Amino acid sequence: MHKHLAVNNLEALKEGQPGTHAFIVGISNYDFLPGNADPANAATFSLRKLSSPATSAYLFHKWLSDANTKLSRPLATSHLLLAPSDVERATHPGMAEYAGATVSDFIREIRQWRRLCSTNRDAQAIFYFCGHGVQAHDRDAVLLLQDFGDPHAAPENGCIRFSNIFDGMAPHTILGQDDCRDIAREQVYFVDACRENPDQLKGLRTFQGVSAFSSPLADEDNRNAPVFFGTIPGDKSYGKAGSVSIFTGALLEGLQQACDGVLPDDAGTPTWPVRVQFLHKVVKRLLTRSGAPSQRIGNLQGLVGDPTLHFLPQAPEIDAEVDIAPADIVNGATIEIDALSQQVCVWTTSATPPPRYPYKIIMPLGFYKIRAYHKDFSRFEDTKLLLADENGSKLTVRMKRLPVAGG
Repeated sequence: MHKHLAVNNLEALKEGQPGTHAFIVGISNYDFLPGNADPANAATFSLRKLSSPATSAYLFHKWLSDANTKLSRPLATSHLLLAPSDVERATHPGMAEYAGATVSDFIREIRQWRRLCSTNRDAQAIFYFCGHGVQAHDRDAVLLLQDFGDPHAAPENGCIRFSNIFDGMAPHTILGQDDCRDIAREQVYFVDACRENPDQLKGLRTFQGVSAFSSPLADEDNRNAPVFFGTIPGDKSYGKAGSVSIFTGALLEGLQQACDGVLPDDAGTPTWPVRVQFLHKVVKRLLTRSGAPSQRIGNLQGLVGDPTLHFLPQAPEIDAEVDIAPADIVNGATIEIDALSQQVCVWTTSATPPPRYPYKIIMPLGFYKIRAYHKDFSRFEDTKLLLADENGSKLTVRMKRLPVAGG
């Protein structure tokens, strides 16, 4: 049996110190699905093997466990369940150590994960899944596991409903079974899977899947538990063969820049937190970039809140564009941008050589004062917080023409 507890730092934590507990699944090589060159099978929704999810999950795990990643709580444990394709395994040989994402693997490991998450209510739980998924007719996302499509079993025996996981992670007690009263109150879920409703499901009364957890009667559910769905109901999720998926690629990039302000720590030292709600906005923008397959991120769901995932080592660099209106005065206008924290000019059109229009700049997150001059127009001045939000950072200079003397 392969191991699935990829990180175990429990002994390194101080007594009572809350940690982060991660559960990460990436399934590319489905045991009973055909490859791209094989005929499709209607009994398994015409789905095929994949070659991106295991890589996506592995890279998300690598980011999470990197020594340079400063999580909001230190990484205590990370479960990693992978079913890599041959191409992925050749590219990342380390995947083989964590191979196995069948129903039995999933249920065994996620129950252990929940036990670990239930030792300290101040801990943080992170769930990540990348692989095939469907959206059942009752609008509950269903995650397909490695042995989905076994011809000797009903299709629902190879999958699990996301609601069974989410509901089972609520604070609760089941006499003689579970004591989850002290389960982590911050939980963040990432589901990178298609949410189509196959025709085969429309003839079924229900599509339950297997249960990892009993359905608890929850205590007061005071979790901050936002859910990221990589796509909207009815749509597909895309990946690049042997590489990272479209959503996870945007997620990993967003995690390096989705900071919307500086926050001093207990010692007064500035920190740059990456919080869930702003991260969602940044990932949404990154998914709209030209050249990538069209994929629309779902709205944040669950018990949203705004947990901090990690802290950046420094203020992130922001790509921005400086625009001017009316556009026909570009050549005669001078624009200057001052960093308010330093009270110095950090960018100007008077530089040598002069920048080309449209003006593209890269600057650290922060407040900036923009000034613009033109002999025939009134002076423009504005203050702007430069950050990588869902609309991108655009600094617009709007100038008004001066009245003509004697007119």
